[in-house]
This record gives sequence, structure tokens and C-alpha cells, in this order.
Amino acid sequence: MAHMEEAGQPSPPPMITSSGHAPGAAEAGAEAALAIDCQPFMADIEEKKRQIQQRQDQKAALDAQQRLVDENYMRFSGELAQAEEEATREREEQERQRKAAEEERIRQEEEAKMWEELERKEEEERRQEEARKRAEEEAEAEALLAERRRQEEEAAEQKAIQQACPLCRAMRFQRHSGFILIAMVKSLAVALSVTAFACAMSTDVMDMDNILAADAECAVGQECALNAVQKKAVVAQQQAEDSVEKFAAAVEEGAGDVAAEAQVSSGQKAQTVSDTEKWGPSPPPPTAAYNPYWNHQYGSPYGQMPPGFNPYGGSPYGAPGFGSCLNKIEGSSCMVFSCAKSRGPTTCNTKDYFCYCHPGFCSDGKACVPASHMYR
Repeated sequence: MAHMEEAGQPSPPPMITSSGHAPGAAEAGAEAALAIDCQPFMADIEEKKRQIQQRQDQKAALDAQQRLVDENYMRFSGELAQAEEEATREREEQERQRKAAEEERIRQEEEAKMWEELERKEEEERRQEEARKRAEEEAEAEALLAERRRQEEEAAEQKAIQQACPLCRAMRFQRHSGFILIAMVKSLAVALSVTAFACAMSTDVMDMDNILAADAECAVGQECALNAVQKKAVVAQQQAEDSVEKFAAAVEEGAGDVAAEAQVSSGQKAQTVSDTEKWGPSPPPPTAAYNPYWNHQYGSPYGQMPPGFNPYGGSPYGAPGFGSCLNKIEGSSCMVFSCAKSRGPTTCNTKDYFCYCHPGFCSDGKACVPASHMYR
């Protein structure tokens, strides 16, 4: 008891026996000894109870705290799930909106491309239409221009025909006159031939003495006189025939030239060139001792003689050409008309009235051809 008091603990109450009376001194002493012995044990029990209670309180607090944590966790888990669900829905909505926006963008791009394609096609069609209209306008303008040109050509042709009508009539008259002259010349030739033959045949009835007296050739005798008269008659006939042939050739030359000119002027548009472009320039006029071949590309037929030398005299028409080249056109005549243009570059020789080719050209018997054609 003293120990408990010293420890500051209250003293235990007095022991009560089963009889209900307080024990006596002896009993009290025995019980006090027992009480002194149980006091530490009871203190331990109380301490243990207190610890157990403390542990129970702590456990209850922990359980309450755990319940609170669990409740919070459950609440937070639900909120988290709800938040996650809402986030998922938001993501899905955003994805849907993004897809819708992408689809809208693609649709707008496709629509823009379609409009661009339509505009391009419309622009292309417009350009094609403008090009077609422009081509039609150009074709129409060209047709109008061609029609106007044709009308102008027809008007010019009609005007040329009207202006050339007097010339055509004159040429037709000249052609008819040429034909008449040819017929007259042929008739004259026949008449001269008959006359010459009649004169030759009538010498046997003429006075032989008069013939002998008139002709000094026939002074030897009668036989000689007869032969001389016959020879002269034949020579006269040949000369008459030669003159008639030359005159006829001249008439034919002029008639052919007139016919060619009339054919050209009557409306046949032949593509012709000038004589200078076709045959080259005419040679210079002849001078004394003229050599027409001194500067010819094939050389001079007179060798190294100076340009002014001509062994055939001052006339260039007597030069026979070089090699087998002849410059005289046999069968031609410029007695009445000039040399025909169809004969080429020619010049009329006023001595024998034949057509001669210019230098650099040779006669093939009918016309003048380049000298190079004669040496192929």
C-alpha cells in the first residue's frame, strides 16, 4: 500500500468477504498480503486493456480512415471514369469533327477542282469558238479578197481584150493578107515558071539571026546560040523561083509571127519572159572589123586574134561560127517582116534577108539554140 501511495496510485478499496462483512484484522492482514501480491498483475492487466483499447481505437480510426479513403477512392474512381468517359467522348467528338472537317475540306477541294475544270473547259471552248470564228472570218476575208481579185482580173482582162480588139482585127487582117499574099506568090511562081518555060520553048520560032546578033556568046554558030538561050531561060526560071520562094518564106515568117502574137494577145496567158531574160542581151552594133565571138565562153574561132579582127569583113553576119555551129537559119526570111520571135535571138541581115543567130547560139535549121546544146 505504501508502495502504491509512493507511486502516486490510490489505495485499493477494502476487501469484502463473501459474508458481506468487512474482514477482520486477521482477515484483513491476509487479504492485504494477497492484495499486495495481485496489484502488479492487475496493473499489467489494466495496461494491457488500455493498450488493447488503444489499439482498437487506432484500428477503428484506421478503419474509418480506410473507409474514408475507400470512399474517396471510389468517388474519385467514378469521377475519374466519368472524366475518362467524357474525355473519350470529347476525343471521339473531336475526331468526328476533324474527320468531318477533313471531308468538308476534301469536298470543297474536289468542288473547287470541278469548278476549275469546268472553267477551263469553258475557256477552252471559248478559245476554240473564237479561233473558229477568226478562221471563218479570215476564210471569208480571203474568199472576198480572192473574189475581188478575180473580178479585178476579169475587168482587167476585159479591158485588155477591149483595148486589144483593134489590134486583133488588124492582126487577123494581116494574117488573112498574108495568106492571100502566099496564094498570090504561089500563083505568081506558077505563072513565071510557065512563062519561062514558054519563052524557052518558043526560041525555035524566033529569029536566030537576031538572037545571034544580040548575044555575043553565041557568035560561034547556031547550035551554040540555041544552047545559050536554053541555059539563060533555065537560069531565069531558077532566079524567078528563088525570088518567089524567098518572098513566100518572108510572108510565111510574118504570118507565123503575127499568128503567134495574136494568140498571145487573144487571152491566152502564157508565162513568158522578155527576150533579154530568155536569150540574154543583144550584141553591140557592128563596127568595122567586128568579131562577135571574141569574148565567147567557148573561145574565139579566130584564135588569138584581137577582139576587133574579123577575117570575114565588117559584117558580123558573114561569120560562119565555130566548129559545126552555123548561125544562118536556112529557110528563114526577113524580106517583108522581121525575124519571128519563135526563132530565138536573131538578127535580120539586110544584105541577103536571112535571119542569123546571135553569138553564143547556133542554128538547127529552124531556130537558134544555145551553142552548148550543139556540143553535148
